[in-house]
Amino acid sequence: RMHVDADHCGDISRKSQSGHVAMLGPESNPNVIAYRSMRLPCVSLSSAESEYTSASYAARQCMYIRRFFKEFCMRFKDPTPIFVDNQSCLVWLRDPAKLTTRKHVDIHRKHVESLQEEGELEFKWVATSEQLADPLTKSSINISDFCKWRSKMMIDVVADGLLKIKPVA
Repeated sequence: RMHVDADHCGDISRKSQSGHVAMLGPESNPNVIAYRSMRLPCVSLSSAESEYTSASYAARQCMYIRRFFKEFCMRFKDPTPIFVDNQSCLVWLRDPAKLTTRKHVDIHRKHVESLQEEGELEFKWVATSEQLADPLTKSSINISDFCKWRSKMMIDVVADGLLKIKPVA
């Protein structure tokens, strides 16, 4: 599964910050296997457009992971769920015909549409409070929120500031 988020026009350049977290393992105790935080290359006109572009980048990462496991003769029987917290973005992802486009958004639309048609990905809504990619889009975050999200991503801090992934139960 993957969580994806974007912070619309969050800095002086007005380019959005994107973040995604890929997790693998049982639903009750998954582990982080990849994450990314990046500034999107273009200015978005709305928060939904920022989220949509971020979802496209996350979809690429997701496909890379799926193909990596395929190299080891491991297959996914179900589409990989990608969780977004923006309702308008989710409408566009589920029905790309509703997206009024600019050229760069149209390229992302075609990419996402083809991956869904092939049964590789499935986009789902998640509440903002449960969005694991949220801290990857913030320029500053308070320590209690950081610790909460770090715990949800199954990462513990041990002695000397080293990180340790929690074992699968």
